[in-house]
Amino acid sequence: DDRELLMGYAYILTHPGLPCIFWLDWMGPIRGKIIELVQAREEAGVTATTPWTVVDAGPGLYAAFVGKNLAMKLGSKPWSPNQGVSKRVWARVTS
Repeated sequence: DDRELLMGYAYILTHPGLPCIFWLDWMGPIRGKIIELVQAREEAGVTATTPWTVVDAGPGLYAAFVGKNLAMKLGSKPWSPNQGVSKRVWARVTS
């Protein structure tokens, strides 16, 4: 299931560490979504040593702040770093 696979990539690409992307996934139909996650990681400045905080974790929800510029959510339960926004990955934009 591509949805579950993308949730895995959302976790490893938005959290500290040295993430890897499986070649067949990179060359497959989810490549565009993987690129978006890699861009969010780069724009947020996530590295192997970026601090992160789990905000909520339980059945149907995992939410975390990664560094100062990224928040992410996995699962079907509602959560948002601010009211009225419902997306999987948020990147803080600075001017």
